Amino acid sequence: MAFPRHGRDRGFSLVELVTIIAILGILVMTAMASYVLTGERSRALACRGNQRVVEDGVAQYQAAHDGALPGSLAPIALYVKWSGEAFATCLSAPYPAFEYDRTTGDVSCPIHPR
Repeated sequence: MAFPRHGRDRGFSLVELVTIIAILGILVMTAMASYVLTGERSRALACRGNQRVVEDGVAQYQAAHDGALPGSLAPIALYVKWSGEAFATCLSAPYPAFEYDRTTGDVSCPIHPR
């Protein structure tokens, strides 16, 4: 015995498809937002780690030169083992972003302030 086929039994309705696409869109948006935030947090942590290395280099320079502060960050490269391609960089900036105060010896990042 054959059952009669109705148009509704052939597949999904337009409302069902739009609902599924909307739900998938919301899930993708939340996943991308958390991915972007995680990336920025990791770049900020790496920047702070790089900043600590540069601050240690300033302290080593001071210890080797009777407490005198360096005039720029260039002489610090001799006191810091740096494995990256560029010295004193922030990962969020396309240029060396650390700022150095010659009077106090403070090293700061304008993108990731403490």
